[in-house]
Amino acid sequence: MYTASMYHAMGIDPDFYPAVFAMARSSGWTAHVLEEKFPRRPVKAVLYRPVCTYVGELDRRYIPIGKRR
Repeated sequence: MYTASMYHAMGIDPDFYPAVFAMARSSGWTAHVLEEKFPRRPVKAVLYRPVCTYVGELDRRYIPIGKRR
C-alpha cells in the first residue's frame, strides 16, 4: 500500500517503480507458477498459503485501550 512512498524516500526515480515492484515480487510469482505447473501428488484444490499454528493464549479477557499498560 505504501510502496510508492517507500521508493520515494529511498530516492528511486518514479520511472523505475514498476520494475522495482516486479523484481521484489518475482520470486513469489515464480513459486506460484511452479506450484500450479508441477503440483505434488495427490493434487487437490488448495489456496497457496503457508501453514501456521497459533501458539498464543486463548480466551483472553478484553482490556479497554485506556486501561492497558
